[in-house]
Amino acid sequence: MSNRTTPQEGEESRESRPAPDFSRYMVNDSFTNSISSPATAGEERRRLTRQQLVETAATLSERDREILTAAQRYRYLLTGQIQRLYFYTAATPTAAHRAAARSLKRLRGLGLVDHLARRIGGVRAGSGGLVWHLTHAGERLLRLNEQSASPVRRFFEPSPYFLAHSLAVAEVAVHLTEICREQHGMKLTALQPEPECWRTYSEYGSMLSLKPDLFAIAVSGQYEDRWFIE
Repeated sequence: MSNRTTPQEGEESRESRPAPDFSRYMVNDSFTNSISSPATAGEERRRLTRQQLVETAATLSERDREILTAAQRYRYLLTGQIQRLYFYTAATPTAAHRAAARSLKRLRGLGLVDHLARRIGGVRAGSGGLVWHLTHAGERLLRLNEQSASPVRRFFEPSPYFLAHSLAVAEVAVHLTEICREQHGMKLTALQPEPECWRTYSEYGSMLSLKPDLFAIAVSGQYEDRWFIE
């Protein structure tokens, strides 16, 4: 028995919604083996100074920062995934898509995000097939107030397999967010992609690592569910 509402006639269930098709990108790859992106070279030519980043940061809305943070955590996101995360209150799906596209276009104009040349679904997919990622400038902006001197990640053109893997993990996270958002009394209290969700533990005196793709905690009433997702 479930406390989830049953969709009315003509209403599409979130759980029955088909996920984007990533199968065409399934080829061999490793976690770090990538080739340089042409977009990265262009970004280096228009490198933003720290003062420019500070001025840009002052113009960003809370939702802008949430989009940048999501791109940082999940590495790659489709326009539709960003739409479902942050523009779900729009009157219609079309309005939500247009609002998401406008916001991403503006962030791209500021040099904080960019999209890959390839699209999920080909050219006919339009802006909905664009795959977005944080730029070097976007990463630096998010770290403006950090005290640590950890190196800023460089961005590379992903291989097909790594891109498919990253988008599939992001899709699970988006879907969990939607389910918890729509179920009364259910709250998503933790959602950690890799490497945030990696854990170390000791076994017979040896330190071992558990490296899932995603960790989530959902609370409903007095019950708490935890998932390590691979």
